[in-house]
Amino acid sequence: MGHPELASGKGLYEIERRWGIFDPAMDPTSEKVYKFLDELIARMARNFSRHYFHIGGDEVNGQEWDANPRFRRT
Repeated sequence: MGHPELASGKGLYEIERRWGIFDPAMDPTSEKVYKFLDELIARMARNFSRHYFHIGGDEVNGQEWDANPRFRRT
């Protein structure tokens, strides 16, 4: 994960060098995540002339969320 401070789990993250769906996920309860995404998407929109772009990275297996007691479903 490129920004471990935005992660929902703890641990040492490494850059993945293969394709797939992995455990690291952003913390959906953190305002820092939304600020980061807002700035990233705004920057990307300025760099591309199309109305739409796909940033990928939308696959989450949920293991970090399931392991974090703050995200427990009741």
